[in-house]
Amino acid sequence: KKAYVLRKNSIATLIPLKNSEDFTKSIPNKMIDSFAYNLPIITSLDGYLKTQIEENQCGLFVENKTESWYKAILSIIDSKDLKLKLSKNCTSYATKRYNFDIIFDDFVSKVERITNEVYH
Repeated sequence: KKAYVLRKNSIATLIPLKNSEDFTKSIPNKMIDSFAYNLPIITSLDGYLKTQIEENQCGLFVENKTESWYKAILSIIDSKDLKLKLSKNCTSYATKRYNFDIIFDDFVSKVERITNEVYH
């Protein structure tokens, strides 16, 4: 119940992970959670996450400096239009990219292709 209340009252998800190879080449779980709750992401993490945020306009990328984080948070608080745009883009991206039916169909297609290549 506490987690639900926290998410319901949140304006964004902050992902202040260190720019290490492990983090820059992977999808943080926080990203998926954020999209599930239509929360824009604010991060200083380079790599895959930054690319997804920029290409899909579903969050803000900041320098890893206190002032940059502060300005990004305030920009979402102060602009309901920005928050709404980023939130809608989160929903759109998650629906296209992480929809179970799409992922399952893609998986089945790949398994069938591999099976056909092996047995024919």
